[in-house]
Order: sequence, then structure tokens, then C-alpha cells
Amino acid sequence: MGHSCNDHIIRHGEFLRDFEGMYRAEKDPWSHMSSGVSRDTLTLIKQLSSQRYSKVLDAGAGLGAQSEAIMQGLDLKGEQYLGTDVSSSCVEKAKRQGMNFVCDDLRVSNPAFTSEFDLVIAIKILYYCAPEIDITLENIRSYLRPGGVLSYVYNETPDSFSLKWLSLASLRERLESGFSLEYSEESVSGNEVTAVDIWKINDA
Repeated sequence: MGHSCNDHIIRHGEFLRDFEGMYRAEKDPWSHMSSGVSRDTLTLIKQLSSQRYSKVLDAGAGLGAQSEAIMQGLDLKGEQYLGTDVSSSCVEKAKRQGMNFVCDDLRVSNPAFTSEFDLVIAIKILYYCAPEIDITLENIRSYLRPGGVLSYVYNETPDSFSLKWLSLASLRERLESGFSLEYSEESVSGNEVTAVDIWKINDA
């Protein structure tokens, strides 16, 4: 699979998702910190920036490679932004850099997050929740206040391991029952499709 990080995610046909082991072993997984802010993240921020958000959850934010750009682009103060990751080692590293981060797993309901956020951002992480996507989306919806927004970047290739549980099309289909699609953009690079989607919660 090429990158050493992937050995912590998929091994011998099993979806390990050993993010704790990965962040202990890798200084900069997938070179996120050294690569800077991605074009897809910038697109997402630009589309979100027309609105104001009092509190934002950046789920699966890793070491915070995109955090500063999100905060600046959305004009957020420190207490308005909360980054999370499933790895406690990752969160501790982010905290040492002054980030407002906590350890959290989207697949497990967190009562402290209920109706706390106007916006949930999920950049290239929802496919890691693929086997548990239904409960993951239920949790996200419960975290949003009325009128809240879910935004994500999702990339897909024909040989994606997570496709056995979740494709981009099936993700969108699941969201249609509780959200309305406000914005969508797709780009193609080789055999990879990357989507930037913004959904608004249906309050009725």
C-alpha cells in the first residue's frame, strides 16, 4: 500500500484502525503537517466562511495540520474551536502545540457534545468509521444545534478498503434522511475522486 502509516490501518485484510500505534510510531503521519493545508480544505473553508459559527467541532483533526487555517478562515476564537482525535497520543501532541483538543471517537456517543456545535467538520476521516457509519452519523446529528451544518472532505478510489461498507454515494444517501445538501464539489485525480460536501440539518 506504499505508506508505512497504512500498515496501522489495514493489515492482512483486516481493518485495524490502530491510530494510537500509528501516532506513537510516526512523527508526521501521511506528512500532513509538512504538506500544509490541502486544496480541498481551502475549498471547504471558503464555502463555509459566508456563515458565522459560535462553536465548531473538527472531528479527527489529527495533529492539527488544518486547524489554524480553519480558525482563521472561519474567524474563530480559541474557545470556539474544538479538535478531536481517537488517539490519545495524537491529542497530547496537539495540546503541546497549544491546540484545544480532546480525545474522542465519533463512533461512540459523547453526551458532553449533545447540541453543542453549529458546525462539524470531518476532513478525510469518515471512511475510517465506515463499518459503524450509521451510528457515527446519528452521533454527529445529535451534536449539532438546530440549523447546524455537517461538512466533510471524502476521497474514494475503486480499490478503497472501506468501499465494502461505505461509498461516497451511500454516504450521501444516508445523509438525505436528516440533512439537506447545501454545497457539493468533486475533483478527480487519476482514479481518485474527492468530494467537498456541506449539509445542513433538517430541524423538522
